[in-house]
Amino acid sequence: MRIDFCRTINSLEKKSLSIKEIGILIFSFIIIRNILEGILERGHLLGLHPYPYRSILINFVHFPLFYTAIFMSLLVILYSLTDAGDENRVHKFYRIATILAKLFGIILIPPLVDFIVSTGEGYRLTYIIQTPEIFDFILSSLNPFDSTPGVSVGMKCEIYLALILIFIYLIIKCKNVLISGLGVVITYFTLLFLGFLPLLVARIFGLGFSEFYSNGGILYFDTQKFAGIFFIFCIILVSISGFIFFPEKFKRIYRTELFNLMLLLFLVVGFLYGLRLFLNVKPDFLEPPDYLSLPILLIAGFMGLRIGPERYRFYTVVIGLVGIFIISYYAFICFLGAVLAIELGRRYGGAFRVFGGICAVFFAFLSGFSVFTAERAFPALISTPMPRGLRLKSSWSETEIKLIEIENSLTNKEWSKINAIFKTRPHLLSPSRMVYLEGISRMRQRQMGEAQLLIKGAIRLGYRSLDGYLTLAGLYYQTHRFGQALEIYKGLFENGEQDTRVYKGLAGTYFQLQNYRRSIYFYKKVIEQGDMSPSIYNNLGVAYLKLGDYAQARNNFLKALSLEPQFLEAKKNLQLIP
Repeated sequence: MRIDFCRTINSLEKKSLSIKEIGILIFSFIIIRNILEGILERGHLLGLHPYPYRSILINFVHFPLFYTAIFMSLLVILYSLTDAGDENRVHKFYRIATILAKLFGIILIPPLVDFIVSTGEGYRLTYIIQTPEIFDFILSSLNPFDSTPGVSVGMKCEIYLALILIFIYLIIKCKNVLISGLGVVITYFTLLFLGFLPLLVARIFGLGFSEFYSNGGILYFDTQKFAGIFFIFCIILVSISGFIFFPEKFKRIYRTELFNLMLLLFLVVGFLYGLRLFLNVKPDFLEPPDYLSLPILLIAGFMGLRIGPERYRFYTVVIGLVGIFIISYYAFICFLGAVLAIELGRRYGGAFRVFGGICAVFFAFLSGFSVFTAERAFPALISTPMPRGLRLKSSWSETEIKLIEIENSLTNKEWSKINAIFKTRPHLLSPSRMVYLEGISRMRQRQMGEAQLLIKGAIRLGYRSLDGYLTLAGLYYQTHRFGQALEIYKGLFENGEQDTRVYKGLAGTYFQLQNYRRSIYFYKKVIEQGDMSPSIYNNLGVAYLKLGDYAQARNNFLKALSLEPQFLEAKKNLQLIP
């Protein structure tokens, strides 16, 4: 039997795979595993989430990072415990990585076993969410008949098989039972550690699992937080492994140039500038899970915004893009713009190099900035209202559903529900729009001070729409800050806005400032726009009355009464005419 195992292992190791081939093979197993889970687990469709961003994040970022962490951990364990003899360490690395990649298909076992065991119900994969009694947990996780939180029967079968294969491999390579047994124990506790890792991170920040991974914050979804943790862990593992296995190559990969550092600096400056703008609006926004975003951003920028070396640039750029995608889809788009600008300069040189460099700097800044401004990053950098054709809205359906839920609650005056939603910190799904809606909520609950801060902040974050400016001007008007209200209304008028609400605002504000001639001018503009309501004619009549033009005042009061005979205010004003 031992000879058979030796032959099998030797045949698997016979032809070493390249790094690219190993990556493709592992990634293929992961995708097939996700599809199997989707088919066999009730309530899913081929492992896809109904919302595109989360679906991509789960299937192509979160789970691949988790399994990459497992693969790299096993690679380090086997490399450390086996004797290479006279073999070159690089050859040893490829040999072990090759056999691990070929046997990585055992990750397909859990969904199949669990589907059979649960008679079609499937299972829901979870991390360990509570700190258990460790000895009891170990015994439970090794007992196939015992229910263990976070570890299904199929996963136990996967672990058994992995431990058996590792023991066989080590006993053949080392011919030492003690070392083989040690390898099994280390492997088991490594897998246990990876299952506990999200809980350990939550505990480091002094929070429980559900508190740390609840939706909200910079990394809004729990999947973003999971992916972020394993992204950082994988980078640490890959870096350590690289310096052990390929020290010279990794020195070249980590060698950087001044332009790389400048791009990283602009990325961080954009992030900090956006954070400053956002904290001016929501000063109590940041919570412990949000601090994960900064190391992810730094790693992504350092790895992705590079101009060399040519041979390894593809891998570093992919790492950078993955990292930035974890933080924000919009930041990812801008980051991709910076990468393409760098590539443009590299390929064509000369003037393209200068142009590409300028574009790369701009997009690097915008990538960090868009974490806090999302789809309105450009408007947030401009101090004037955006032309109608350039106004953008969020395209992700999950964001739109949340926005619609808030708007419906505003319409139905469900204040407790709205306040509960905003306590979950959904703002960075669509920052300016969310902040604006929270401002509207505060305004309707008569919390005018908070409402002004939020609406003003929403505009600064890029919500440069007519509604945003009119709402802020209206708040200033209601709180008798007529000069500030007039400044906004005039800015809109001078920018070419011909909305009736702008004319009404100007007319009313000029009236309060006792500039009755300008008030009359804009009330007439309102009437020209087709608004012939009794209140407009009444207000116009009052303005004429203040100027002493009694004939025009009488005519407008009479017009108001002809439209609404029981209009008491117009009747009273008519009696004031001498």
